[in-house]
Amino acid sequence: MGELDGEANGSAGAPGAVGEGHPGGQPDNETLSGCPPGRVVGMARDTHQEARHRLSALGEPSADDAPTAHALQREALLVARLLTAAARDRRDDGQPSALGTDEVGAALSLFEGMREQLDRLETQVVIEARRRGMDWRQIARHQGLNSSQAASQRYQRVMTRLEEIRQGVR
Repeated sequence: MGELDGEANGSAGAPGAVGEGHPGGQPDNETLSGCPPGRVVGMARDTHQEARHRLSALGEPSADDAPTAHALQREALLVARLLTAAARDRRDDGQPSALGTDEVGAALSLFEGMREQLDRLETQVVIEARRRGMDWRQIARHQGLNSSQAASQRYQRVMTRLEEIRQGVR
């Protein structure tokens, strides 16, 4: 367990386990000096890097999870290509653009599918967090939310959206 239970960053035995103001989780309010989550760019970047490192150490995704991860990655790369081409078009004044509204529309159409895939992954991780004993306050902190109520409500909204998609309402 080591790094995942907080021993590597000196928080072993502390309430909340991973990330209560330590690398691998959201910084605490003292670290943020009163700034809202996501506003302290350097600290947030370091925190996300540490989280990526910890998760990378877990190994490769299972055969069941890999297609979702690869689909998300592929679609995100396609959107990045569009944005790169758009930036290039803005720099190349006077040259005909290969980028039109069809390409921009195609990129926009990818977001609903990516959002659904991310929602499914997020709900699975929240369910796993609850299964492992994390309370809503801890989950909120890791999601960059301000309260346990906000985390619970977010989970309910995402679950409702996924159920509506499943039933064909959305």
